[in-house]
Amino acid sequence: MAEPKKILVIDDEADVRSVVQRILRDVGHEVMCADCGETALRMMEKDKVDLIILDLRMPGIGGMETLASIRRNNTSVPVILLSGYITVAALTDAARLGLNDFLTKPFRMDELLTKVNRLLKQ
Repeated sequence: MAEPKKILVIDDEADVRSVVQRILRDVGHEVMCADCGETALRMMEKDKVDLIILDLRMPGIGGMETLASIRRNNTSVPVILLSGYITVAALTDAARLGLNDFLTKPFRMDELLTKVNRLLKQ
């Protein structure tokens, strides 16, 4: 793998955050986690991230609103939407906001790594 990248995982499910964090750390990335959109946006004010993995459904600021805020502040950071509730309408809305890719829960480890590696190379 090339140089480690900083990845932000935003998901209200602790188990999902933990699994994604472990997978990405095992291949050498630095991983930060947030349990909601508000926390993630505050973290992004302090730290530059190279990629974001974002849950669609969260309490407070949901995934779409979080994505819109991310794009207002940083148009280039790649974002992968992660959800068990992805619909065509949600994907269409997210694509308009600049979504780069998506994964459905439950996801496969190899699929996550393939998408992360592809987006980090762009």
